[in-house]
Amino acid sequence: MKTKKIVYIAGYGRSGSTLLERILSSNQKMFGVGELFHLLRLINGKNNFCSCGNEIHQCDFWSKIIAKINAEYDIEQTKQDRKFFESITGIFSCIAKRLKKQNYQDYTKEIFSEIFKLVPSETKYIIDSSKTARNSLVRPVLLSNLFDVKVIHLIRDGRGCMWSNLKGSNQKLEAGVDPTIPFAGLRTALNWPVANSGAHFFQLLNSQESYCRVKYENFVENPENSLAKIGDFLGVDFAAQINMLKLEQKVPLGHQLDGNRLRKKEKIILQPDLEWKSKLGFEYRLLFWLFAWPWGLFYKYF
Repeated sequence: MKTKKIVYIAGYGRSGSTLLERILSSNQKMFGVGELFHLLRLINGKNNFCSCGNEIHQCDFWSKIIAKINAEYDIEQTKQDRKFFESITGIFSCIAKRLKKQNYQDYTKEIFSEIFKLVPSETKYIIDSSKTARNSLVRPVLLSNLFDVKVIHLIRDGRGCMWSNLKGSNQKLEAGVDPTIPFAGLRTALNWPVANSGAHFFQLLNSQESYCRVKYENFVENPENSLAKIGDFLGVDFAAQINMLKLEQKVPLGHQLDGNRLRKKEKIILQPDLEWKSKLGFEYRLLFWLFAWPWGLFYKYF
């Protein structure tokens, strides 16, 4: 089961994880599955699409995995187990190892075992971009107990994340409903430090060779340097991806779950998203500073 490894993109949402995963997974040694954390939420829903363009139950890739999971697991119970062990409460499960994780671990092993079977033979890494928000805070730590996991901690200035959240939910926009996120500013100010702390929790419990920090701003401004850094970290040559971005070539579609609408676009042009600098109000900047100033200073955003 450890013949293939997992690259986990950690950090807060709206930080460019879908963008990074699309580019990395265009390399034949990488296979992106999107935000795998959300599979159990999507499994019994309708109109949930894979990045390949098909509804997930009709997708050649996900339909096989969904059939297997539906046949062997109580979906609602497994959702509860996953939420308990992977969310903030899961910190205690990492310490109190006697807590019964059997159903959760069996499900997790099953999912990745099926993915490993379905991906091309040349694949070296499976990319899971579930990040480390409140409900997936310790997910990479728990995965590292079962598999060989490397974390890319993707960081974006939280004020940019806040502005993105104030514009609305990606999932709601995709569904064509009111995209408003209640208390978006406050939620970002509180959750941005938590999500980034989740990545550091993994860093604390694992070797430094398993953790790599990348800033979104550096990635979009100078992808060559960022991809070279990630390439050294993973032992993968991303020269073709660097050239692809320079020539503005199409990026092949894969089988990513959830994430933003960028996962369905073939044409990707990297450019800094700095709209927040002119449009984010003073009250929101102050709110972010009040709750997140230690992390902002640490990452040199202040």
